[in-house]
Amino acid sequence: MKAHGEHGGNYSPGILGFSLNSQGVGVNKVFVKQDNLDRMMLTIGHEIGHVMSKSLSNPTDEEAKAFAFSIAWMEKIIEKNIAGLSKCIHPTPAENGLHNVAFDFVGKILRRGSNAFELFKELVRGNVSIIYGG
Repeated sequence: MKAHGEHGGNYSPGILGFSLNSQGVGVNKVFVKQDNLDRMMLTIGHEIGHVMSKSLSNPTDEEAKAFAFSIAWMEKIIEKNIAGLSKCIHPTPAENGLHNVAFDFVGKILRRGSNAFELFKELVRGNVSIIYGG
């Protein structure tokens, strides 16, 4: 993705999307690599999760925030069977020590009975963090 390099990122073929969070000043931007609709929708949800609030200072919490939002996004896609994707949604985070750790953290919290969108809001507020284990 040419735009990734133009905004100071180091692009690699595994990158499916990225976002530019204006931190409340200006327009947020989401960039997504063209792919199968199910993967694109997952990526869009994740990137929207990054820009729905100011970035969190801890990178793993920031990724967890994006995953919590994207899981809430996926739940609605499945519930409403948007574009017939209800049976196609299978999130698989990058195994890079950041995305997979954040995704596993979110999964652990959700298995305790939390709601994905509520978890997103709690991460934004700083009430939940991987630093102190949720």
